[in-house]
Amino acid sequence: SPESAMFAGYSGFRFNDFFIFDGRVSFFVICQVAMFAGCTFFYFSFIKNRKNKIQIQVEKLVSWVPSVLFGIMILGLSIVSSCLKRNEYSSGIFVFIMGIISIAWFKFSQKKTAQDIINVLLKTEWKTVIFLAGTYILAATVRECGIMSDMVAAVAEFSGDEKVVVYIILFALSVIISAFVDNVIYVSVILPFASIYALKIGAEPELFTFALLLGSCIGS
Repeated sequence: SPESAMFAGYSGFRFNDFFIFDGRVSFFVICQVAMFAGCTFFYFSFIKNRKNKIQIQVEKLVSWVPSVLFGIMILGLSIVSSCLKRNEYSSGIFVFIMGIISIAWFKFSQKKTAQDIINVLLKTEWKTVIFLAGTYILAATVRECGIMSDMVAAVAEFSGDEKVVVYIILFALSVIISAFVDNVIYVSVILPFASIYALKIGAEPELFTFALLLGSCIGS
């Protein structure tokens, strides 16, 4: 997700760290448990409404190649992030190469024209790409102008240096706010605050940034 990418770029998390971090289950496992709990709840909530079932037409399978390429990309990200820790652009370069391979397969295997490829590229959510770039700029601006310091001081007066209290507050607020506000914007603005406040009270930065990310993803 975009917020996970922002978190990884800010905190230095690698691909595998989202599964196991410091010998413990990490973000991905916890989110899957939360998703399973949510699906179970909604299943039993809507199972009584069987009369209004929606029939979804099954799409005809054209090729397994895109799924295979996607699996290779996931496996490759795991390997690249582990082997090339110092190159912060390695994962992006690898995904870009996989994109070129996918376009090449689409062109030659499916016998598509150049116009077909252009049409596919035009359907890409470029507005989302520009939006995400803007959120990074917004986060950097907020961090550089000193707003984070004021927020840290305000929260310090309320919660002090109790790590558990701050963790619960960040997690609960993230769940609530992300249900109404775009969580990418929320994470981009509050992520530096969580890290700065953790350092202020002598906690690991990952403690509060993890609470922020986890709460925003569950809330959304």
